[in-house]
Amino acid sequence: MINTAICDSSQAELKTTGLMIQNWMKHSGVKGKIESYLSSVTLAEEVKHGARFDLFIIAVVMPKLDGIALGKLIQKTLPNAEIIYITNSREYALEAFENKALQYLIKPVQEEQMIDALNQAQTLIKISQAKEIINIKSKTGLCTVRIPEIMYVENVLRTPYYHLENGVTIQGLVNRGTFDQAIAPISTLPGFVSPHKSYWVNMVYIRVVVSGKLMLSNREELPISRARAAALNRRYAKYLEQVGVPKI
Repeated sequence: MINTAICDSSQAELKTTGLMIQNWMKHSGVKGKIESYLSSVTLAEEVKHGARFDLFIIAVVMPKLDGIALGKLIQKTLPNAEIIYITNSREYALEAFENKALQYLIKPVQEEQMIDALNQAQTLIKISQAKEIINIKSKTGLCTVRIPEIMYVENVLRTPYYHLENGVTIQGLVNRGTFDQAIAPISTLPGFVSPHKSYWVNMVYIRVVVSGKLMLSNREELPISRARAAALNRRYAKYLEQVGVPKI
């Protein structure tokens, strides 16, 4: 699955690019969603506040926030995402590739050019997604889950419960070691924090941290133990410095 964001201040260009991507997905058998943005500022805010895309197709010249600046934010927040720039001029090409752009296409973009770029992106995204997968042993068998989709993991009577973004909860097997060992590599990832001995939380989904508890994007509240409060506050503050303050 490849989720794509297109950003261009031209409605006509936005529509044309979207149609090319739809045709490519149809003929390549690629599944995923396509979101279109006329405003780079709107897309930037959504990315900072938790929106996740695998591929960004961005116009370079846009009002208020240009595509290069937007791309830098994306790389900082979603380092595994691929970026394809489209523009009327070659003058920004060097800066775009310094920002790890996959491709830099000159308007009017030919469909063959876009297809070549999308095929390259698909290959790299598949490799990246394979690294983000965790296999969870459950009573019903082996469940394969993308790590970014895990909101938090809860330990109940030595059994880990994986709570996913889509509302699904996967019950793991009873563990004989420690909770941290049972859910590895979750407990070793920099994007997760443990507010309590019975929880590991994906910081992408944290919205509010107050005394004794944190609130997630789905309005669930989880406890923060006194022993872990200081460490959590430091970790989360560092995280916010990188991605910005989330919407409540």
